Amino acid sequence: MSEEGNTNPTQPAADEGEAPQPPPADTAEAGGVDAVEGDGGAAAESANAGGEAEAEAEAAPAEGGEETAGTADETSPAAPTEAQDGEKGGSEEPTNLPVSPPADGEGAAAEAGTQEAGEAAAGEGGGEPAAPAEAATAAAEGEGVAGRVADDTEKPAEGAEKEPPAEGGDDRLLQEGVEAEAQNGEANSTAETGGAQVSIDFIILPEGYGQTKRYSPNAKLTEIRKELEAELSIPEGSLFMLNLTGPVEVEGLLETEKSLEDYGLRPHDRAGIELRINYYQEAPLQSYMMPDVLNVQVGVYIAGERDVVRTPRSYFPADEVHKVRTRMAQVIQRHARGAFARSRARRLRKEKADRAAWEEAEKERIQMEGDMRHKREIEKRMHPRTYDDFATLYMELEGWRINETNRIKRSDFPDDVKHAALRELLAKETRLLQTIDRLKLQAHSANRDAKIKRLLESMAKPRVWAQSDGETTTVHTPFTTRAKELMDLYNGLRLPLLTVDERLDVLLHVKWTVKEFDCNLTREIVDLIDREADMLNRGRPENSLRSLRTRVANLFLNFIRTPEFNPEAQRFQKVPRELYMQSAVQPFSTVVFE
Repeated sequence: MSEEGNTNPTQPAADEGEAPQPPPADTAEAGGVDAVEGDGGAAAESANAGGEAEAEAEAAPAEGGEETAGTADETSPAAPTEAQDGEKGGSEEPTNLPVSPPADGEGAAAEAGTQEAGEAAAGEGGGEPAAPAEAATAAAEGEGVAGRVADDTEKPAEGAEKEPPAEGGDDRLLQEGVEAEAQNGEANSTAETGGAQVSIDFIILPEGYGQTKRYSPNAKLTEIRKELEAELSIPEGSLFMLNLTGPVEVEGLLETEKSLEDYGLRPHDRAGIELRINYYQEAPLQSYMMPDVLNVQVGVYIAGERDVVRTPRSYFPADEVHKVRTRMAQVIQRHARGAFARSRARRLRKEKADRAAWEEAEKERIQMEGDMRHKREIEKRMHPRTYDDFATLYMELEGWRINETNRIKRSDFPDDVKHAALRELLAKETRLLQTIDRLKLQAHSANRDAKIKRLLESMAKPRVWAQSDGETTTVHTPFTTRAKELMDLYNGLRLPLLTVDERLDVLLHVKWTVKEFDCNLTREIVDLIDREADMLNRGRPENSLRSLRTRVANLFLNFIRTPEFNPEAQRFQKVPRELYMQSAVQPFSTVVFE
């Protein structure tokens, strides 16, 4: 790039980090091409840079229609028609290629040049100058082209005097001061961040259109969304931003209250954001005019959604139908008869199995009853208990004796041998009779003990009362409780194999029980208990105390059977108490001596 047309004595120098100054008043007042051509040096500089800017614009178009038009006005004032065409064709959204961010001083100069180009374009179009915020946004979006233009242009010499503004109205000067303050604030913010920005690749779904823009890291998504909605000419709030990709991955809808820096994006980062447009737009109704003549066509609509194509089969005569029905009926009959036969066979098999099981159980029962009967017969002969048992023993003994006598008499032995055999038979019969008598005594003792046990248990048994609902209630009365205590004492007296201390404890309890009453029976029981205790203390053997213990037990049994001492015994008296008097159980105060 030649440096001849780059000197402009009237243009101030753009130091690094210093905001650019607003253009002179006479330049701002001039409109269109005249405003740009008023400054000869600036026009020459813009003309030199315009060719290269147009070449770069052809290779990589600007991000938006409005930004491209502004850059074209700045770099090539000799071609205002192309800039105006760019503004009119701003609906197209070409995708910008990524551009490296400029340096700190170059970014400020690029923003100032872009702002001047925007004002010049606005002057050419005959409209009002752009607002400070819009100019700053346009400068941020078009910094790629403006940066390259600023690189090609030479900075003016430092110390150059500013051109005094032309005379104009106060309102015009006030508006220019406001715009200058906005530009200075934007330049200061850019200088604070170092001039570095974040590149955002926007993709509109589902169309797939893309566009790349640059923003400050502290820019909020709300402002970015409003800017994009204004560019796309869609209602406010109808653009949704989601799925942030790049250095930071965020899925789902993005929160517009946050800034890019809040999402973790830093200067020089490149990220992607998906855009979705969702709004409803009512189309205006088309005007309709009723014609003078109406042609009405009457027809019938037949829906064919449920139509089914039917293909006829071969003809089937009645004889064949009858044969098929007969064959099918025979098949059904076979299956039915088979089912009936299988059911009857299962029932017969079950009856047979049940009969066999019953016969087996009956056979086992008969065998068990036979074994038990045999055991009872042996038990009756080994340990007879009843009168019938002893009668059977005597009968069998007599039959055995008769058979043995006849056998001896029918034998061919001599008479002396026969007499000896008869004497031996008689001796054996005698021993068997003695054995039977001994078994009778044992049975009598066992039967007596069992009878006494049943009597005492019957006395101690609680009363059972039947209720109206069929349930029974068991009640222990004072009489049954007394009978149970006496039964326990009697069983303790009959216990064998007790130690001396245990026997003395039982005797002491019996003595305290009978001493509640003073009569001949109780005195005799007390004397016998004292005698046994004295003999136990002397160390007498158990065999010598057997008769004494039997006597004590019998006397205490009489004590239990007496209704005066055991009221529950009244129910088991066979003879009424009034018919006889027992002097042994009467107290001494009531005994009458004759």
